[in-house]
Amino acid sequence: YQRRGHGELTCELLKMVQSKPLVCLTPSERLYLLWKAYEKALDRRPISTKTATSAALSLLGDLVSQRLLEKKSKLDVNRMLKFALFSALYAPVMHFWYILLDKLFPATSIWRKMLMDQILFDPLSYALFYAYMALVNGETAQWADHIRENLLPTLRVSWRVWPIAQIINFKYVPSNLQVPFVNALGFCWNVYLSSKVSSS
Repeated sequence: YQRRGHGELTCELLKMVQSKPLVCLTPSERLYLLWKAYEKALDRRPISTKTATSAALSLLGDLVSQRLLEKKSKLDVNRMLKFALFSALYAPVMHFWYILLDKLFPATSIWRKMLMDQILFDPLSYALFYAYMALVNGETAQWADHIRENLLPTLRVSWRVWPIAQIINFKYVPSNLQVPFVNALGFCWNVYLSSKVSSS
């Protein structure tokens, strides 16, 4: 008996699933194929894949906010697209930010990565977000007021959630999946930001 590695077993499982006709696959096998296709897209086109993921989850987060929190009978599609556009522009920045953190700190410096992310990157990100929302909503003269009114309250809530999430991210999640991991957790956060922008 020869013990095989995880990568070899994964490769064999993928070949076995791919050999079946699509109609014969179980739901779990279809999800597995979709996940492998997503991983391949991340390897081949990391920035465009992360951009599409971020935009889609942001759009979905605003949709949930409008339907469940704001109880809107008619969706504000224009607002959804504004959120999606910001996330699409923001995802490449996150991609290169995480690369920079990996270069600045060794893999064992989880706490330093998290502190740098939360103290430096997050305040700048939220300031840009509120300035962007003011500009695209035609409130160009009030962009600084939007930042002043919303930045600190947003950071207070953010720092209750994201430090722990980022420790998990930097410690356990592979580098190529860190942005999608944040996007997935950020779905609920996007719901919060959408409702905050709506109320401000």
